[in-house]
Amino acid sequence: MSDKRSRLLSNGVFLAGHCVNVVCTLYTLREGQNSLKDKRVVEMKQQMFKFLTIWNVIFHMIYLVVNIICEAQELFEIKDKGILSPFKAAKQVFFDSILVPTTMSISLVFWPMFLYDRELLYPAFIDDAIGAIANYMMHAFIVLVAVWEMRYMSPKEKYRGLCLINVGLLSGIYIAVLLHNHAETGLFPYPLLYMLHGTMYLNLLWVSCIVLIYAVYHAQWPLRRLVSIQHEKKRRSNKAK
Repeated sequence: MSDKRSRLLSNGVFLAGHCVNVVCTLYTLREGQNSLKDKRVVEMKQQMFKFLTIWNVIFHMIYLVVNIICEAQELFEIKDKGILSPFKAAKQVFFDSILVPTTMSISLVFWPMFLYDRELLYPAFIDDAIGAIANYMMHAFIVLVAVWEMRYMSPKEKYRGLCLINVGLLSGIYIAVLLHNHAETGLFPYPLLYMLHGTMYLNLLWVSCIVLIYAVYHAQWPLRRLVSIQHEKKRRSNKAK
C-alpha cells in the first residue's frame, strides 16, 4: 500500500475513532443516570469547552478533516485550481505548533498526575459520567494519532517564528479563558486550580505550563527525525522486497 493510501486510510480510522468517542460521550452525559443527579457532573457539563483535552480533540478532528481532503485530492488527482494550497501550508503549521505541543503536553502532565492522585485533574466521578474508555481516547489515543502523523510530516522546522508565536498565543488564550470563566462563574475545570487559587503557586503553575509547552515544541523535532528515519527505512525495505 502506498504512503498516500496508508495515510488516507489511517486518518479516516482516527477521525472515526474521535467521532464515535465524542458521540458516545455526549450521549452518556445527556442520558446517563448521574447526568442530572450529581452536581459535579452538571458543573462539568457547564465547563465542557474549558477542558484542554476537549480543545485538543477538536484540534485533532479539524486537522484530520483537512488532511483527508488534501490527501484525497492528491491521491485521486482531483483538480482544485489552487484552492487547497493555503490549507496544505496551514496544516503543517497547525500540526507543528498546535496539535503536537498540545497533545504531548496533555499526555505528559495527565498520566503522572492521574497515577499520583487522579482527584487533582480527573476525579473518579467522571468515569461514572462518561465512561473510562473516553479517558484513554482523550489522553492516550491522541498520542498515537500525533506520532503516526509524524511519519508523513516533514521533520524539518520550516516555520519556526510563526510556530513559536502560535504556541504562545494558544497558551495565553487558554489561560485567559480559564481565568475569565472563574471570574464569571466561580468554577475551574480542574480541582487542582481550586487548591492553588489565591496563592502564588497558581501563577507559578501558569508559568510552568507555558515553559512545558514550549519545551515540548522544541523536543518534538528529534522525535520526528527519528520517526521519519525509521519510516524511510521501512519504506525502502518494502520496495526491496
